[in-house]
Formats: sequence, C-alpha cells, structure tokens
Amino acid sequence: MRPIVAPAVCALLLWSGACGPASEQASEESLDPATPVRAQTTAVSAGDVRATVFQEEADKPTPKIDAARAEVEANPDDPEAHRRLGLELQAEMLRNEALPHFLKALELDPGNTRYKLDLASSYTSLARFDEAEAIYNALLDVPRYRHSVLHNLGNIALRKDDLETALDYYEQALVARPDYLLAHYHYGVALQQAGRYDESYEQFKAVLALPMPEDQREGAVYYDAVYRLGGLDLSRGNPQRAVEIFELLLKNYPDHPNAWYGLGRAYMLLGRAEQAREAFGKHVILPDRRYGRLGYLGSPWLADRPPPTGGTHFWFEEVTEEAGIDYVNVSGEAPPGKNWISETLGSGAAWLDYDGDGVLDVFIANGSQYDRPKDGGEPNRLFRGNGSGGFDDVTAESGIGHGGWGVGAGAADFDNDGDTDIYVANLGPNALYRNNGDGTFTDITESAGVGDPKFGTSFAFFDLENDGDLDIYIANYMDLDPEIVPKPGESTMCGFKGIPTLCGPKPIPTEQDVLYRNNGDSTFTEVTRESGSPNRCTRWALSRVTTTTTATRTCTSPTTASATCCGRTRVTGRWSTSGSSRWRPSAPRAARSRAWVPTSAITTTTAGWTSSSRISLTT
Repeated sequence: MRPIVAPAVCALLLWSGACGPASEQASEESLDPATPVRAQTTAVSAGDVRATVFQEEADKPTPKIDAARAEVEANPDDPEAHRRLGLELQAEMLRNEALPHFLKALELDPGNTRYKLDLASSYTSLARFDEAEAIYNALLDVPRYRHSVLHNLGNIALRKDDLETALDYYEQALVARPDYLLAHYHYGVALQQAGRYDESYEQFKAVLALPMPEDQREGAVYYDAVYRLGGLDLSRGNPQRAVEIFELLLKNYPDHPNAWYGLGRAYMLLGRAEQAREAFGKHVILPDRRYGRLGYLGSPWLADRPPPTGGTHFWFEEVTEEAGIDYVNVSGEAPPGKNWISETLGSGAAWLDYDGDGVLDVFIANGSQYDRPKDGGEPNRLFRGNGSGGFDDVTAESGIGHGGWGVGAGAADFDNDGDTDIYVANLGPNALYRNNGDGTFTDITESAGVGDPKFGTSFAFFDLENDGDLDIYIANYMDLDPEIVPKPGESTMCGFKGIPTLCGPKPIPTEQDVLYRNNGDSTFTEVTRESGSPNRCTRWALSRVTTTTTATRTCTSPTTASATCCGRTRVTGRWSTSGSSRWRPSAPRAARSRAWVPTSAITTTTAGWTSSSRISLTT
C-alpha cells in the first residue's frame, strides 16, 4: 500500500504550495506506538485496514509473532524482546496478549520512556483509560514526547465522548508540534463530531499539506483525510466535488474500504444511477469494507456475477404489497408531532406456523397514541401464509386483534399442547394469547397472570428450571410518564446543541425487568426477586435473548437469560453466569463455543428484529 501522490491531491483541491516532498525519515516521534493506525486507539479511522470490531480475530499467529515469541523464550530478560513481541501482537489486534509483554518490558527497564508509552497505548486499546492517563500525565513534562502525549490524551477524551477536552488536547499538541500529522487528523475528526464542519475541513486539508508519510500506518491516516474531505463535501451539498475527491483517492488506493461507498452515494445524488450501481458493486466485494450494506437498494448487479471467493452475498427485494401484507404501523403522533421517545419505536413481529400446515405465518404487533385508552390502540395483525409466497389477513377470525401499544412480539408453545401461542410486550399491560388449535386464539392474560403493566420492549421464552415448561423473561425499557417527562426543548436534557430533541433515555428512570415462572397449568408466578434479577436495571433494556451452551445437540445445561440494556449486555438468572457462554465477534475462534438455543419453537422480536430458537449458532 503506497501513499497517495501528494502533488495530484493538491492539484485537484487547488491548494497551491500545500504539498511538500515525501518525508525522508521516519522519526521516532512519527512512529509513536500509541497511535499506529492498525491499532488505532480512537477507533475512528475510516480506512483502518483492520477494523477494531474484528480485534483478536486472527486464526493463527503470524510468522513475525512466532519469531518474536522465540526471541522472548531465548532472552526472557531482554526488555526489547518483550516490547517487540507486544508490538507484533498489538498489530494483529491481540491486545490482551500484548499487555503482559509491555508490562514485563517496563518491569525490566523501569526508566524507559518508550516502554511507558507502549504500556499506556496498550491500556488505551483495552479501554483502561485511567491507567493510560496516569502514565501520559506523568510524561507531559518530557519535551521530546509532549506533542505525542497530548495527542494521545485527546484520543482518550474522544473515546469518552468528551469533545471539548479532546479539542483542547489536540490544540495543545499542535502548539507543541505544528506539523504533527496525527494531531491534525484527529483534531479534524473531533471538530467534525462537534459539528464544526468548516474547521474540520481545514484540518483534513492541513494533513495533506504536510510532507508525505512513508510509514504505511501514517499513510492510512493520509488516505482517511482524503476520504473525510469527500464525505464532508457530500454532507455540505457538493456531490460533484466529492466525486472528484473519491475518484482521485481510488485511483491511488483502489481497495480503500469505504471510498467506493462514498463514491456511490455521490453518484446517486447526481442522478448517475448506473455509475452508482457499479461503485456499490465494487464496494460490497471488498473484504475489509466498513459499511456492510449494498447501498443501492434493488441493485441487480449481483444477478450476473458469481459470488466472490470465500463467501456468498445475498440481497432482499421489497414484496410486501405483492405478498398481500397490508399493514401500517402507528407509534404516537405523526412527525413532527412526536413528543416522547416511546413514539419513535416500531413494533415487533413473529414468524410462526399457528395452524400447523407447514407454512410460516406472520404476526405483527401494532402501536397506539397517548390520547387513546390503553386498550384502544391499532389492532395487531395475523397473516396466514398461503404456501405460494402470499399471505391472507386472518386477524378478525383468529380473535387476536388486540388493541394495546405493542412493541415486542414472540411465539412459543408455552402450554405444551402442540400449538404455538403468542405473547406481546406492550407499553402498558402485556398480553398472552393461547392457540385453541382450531385457527383461533383466546386472550388468557389475566388468568395466566402475565400482564406486566410496565413498558415492555422485548422478552424471551426459556426453560428456567429445566422442568419442560417455558417461562418468560420480560425486558422493560423505562418508567415514562407523559405527565412528568418534558417535551422537546422544555429541559436541557431534551435538546442537542440548541436543537429541541425528544427526552431520553437519560434522564428518564429505568424500569425493572420481570420474570414469570410457568406453573405447568397455564398460569405463571412472578419470581423476579427470588431469581436474583436486579430490582432495577441500571440501563434501558431493549432486547432479550436466551442461550444454552453444550457440546451436543441435546440441550442439557441451564438456560441463561441475557438482556441488552441500551447498548450493554447483562446476564441474569438463578445460576452463576460463569456457567454460561456468550458468543461475540471479538472472541478468538479457538475460544468460541457451540451455542444452542432451547429446542422449543420460539421467536422473539423487538421493533422488527427477529431471532428464532430453531437456529443454532455454530462458530
């Protein structure tokens, strides 16, 4: 990967005299280990060839790592050997493995400033910010590294979403060293995030005005500055200039992970659909692309091309109308009349075979409005699959047109009679519908004792005690009272940079989740506190999944319920969470487990996202 030809960039952007000659030396400062692009501590580089979401994804060590390990084994008391191994591991995103070697290097040579910087960089990459900041602050008075330390403190502040502090550190870094490329770049990123787009544009131009970096890692930052200039031109309504910038970038770096996507967007804004289709087509086959979408909906480019080596691509076509699904979701007032965050949520759907004919049917929950009574919402809908790709509306005859404010929907045979039943999580009392086995349903919420009245967003059927009966764990979102929660602009928490916005989720109080144990007789008992579930989630729960972990296809281990609370996952249940295993993309493949969900045919959804327990994750 070679750097962009600087004179060509400057000629295009008309920056007279902005481009200097290629740097003839890679100074020790320019190779600051705290900011290598492949182990970017801020995780903001759009052209980072190894995206941080794939950290620790290597299948097996590289030859360089093997050689570095051998060197450490041969010279266990050599701090440089440990440092080299740490850097190789860090470069391959094996950050947890790298940390002990940086610690060992500093232990062997406590006064070495470079080793301190390595350790601080390692702490930052692992989000151990307090430890990293302590090291950096102790080095602020070292003139040789002051610019680098200030820059890295800015990166930490940026990761903490503290934009003002980040901007201040970057400004100080540029005072300490005006030609510091990384500081110009990240200063531009922070300005862009702060909405100061014109200043951000100038900072990215300043990156290209500096001598061309020969170091490949800093060269990637150079590419990203060009990419961000194109993106800013797009957002500022200048798609033609964006096209020129993206085309120049791709001429010099044809495999840039995102430039083809940006070029496709610019072409679309210019009405050049065929060129947009071609650009999106090139983007989607890049293995390191950051945007995982086709970009051009309905694009037929894949139809006449074989799938790329190593994987198969697929796409969807909109066939709702042709399939006979006539459904409009209602969730509060129509824009711009929405006043509360609850009005921004869609409703869930559940796939099931409710009539046992072997063809999937679909149940879709619907919402309501605040000026309606709790049971006066839009009716939920049930569409029966006709076996030929179409659906028939059977809501009326099935008796399932409940009128609450539906958010989450799911289906399972809770009473083990062979027919799939339906549960709906509502903003307000939830509802359970028992399948009568004759194409109709009966609302048994009250007799079953599962009408939790809070703000349910999702839930999971799972076997709490391995007794063969499916229990229910409900994820509740927040305690939202329209009489108390301010409308947009009525509170400092209901605005963003002077623009009125919906309040929430902060500072609206969270709501307690609920666990119902199946008694085996079509009734349930609430056992939330007995099970050890927290009295109140410290986050705002939006989704719920259940998993079991075992080495065979027979589910014999206890089921664990896991909730996602506003971006963070927590595991709950009556058992120690150490007995459960949560698969995540960042885990090394060798450490991944085979996870099986309960064998009952269940589906849980929130706002349209569906997961089925008939699917096993084999990773």
